[in-house]
Amino acid sequence: MNYRNPTQEEQEDLRLHSLWLLDKKGKRLDWCGKDLSGIDLVGTDLRFANLYNANFHKAILTGANLTHAHLRAASLSYACLEDALLIKAILSFADLSFANLRGANLESADLTWSNLSGASLYNTNLVDVII
Repeated sequence: MNYRNPTQEEQEDLRLHSLWLLDKKGKRLDWCGKDLSGIDLVGTDLRFANLYNANFHKAILTGANLTHAHLRAASLSYACLEDALLIKAILSFADLSFANLRGANLESADLTWSNLSGASLYNTNLVDVII
């Protein structure tokens, strides 16, 4: 699969989210239900983003910061989340089947009813995960 860079609109959303994280003068990222399959978001700061029901199928999120992100019912199947921070992320009902979570930090994440079949969890921090 060919990965894609964020569109101009998505780049603007990310810029406004960065401002919101700094001083709340931007806008919190809300990609609820958005199709982001195959997107390359390596190292992107997505803390506190609303990604409810978003489609990240085969997305590249290596090293992304998804701390406190709302990913309930999101599709992350075959996504690369290697070394990503998912501390206290809401991943209930998420599809993480065959996702690469090697070295990811899911401390205190909510994985209630999530699908982790075939996921790579080598060296993943699962301390205090809610299942």
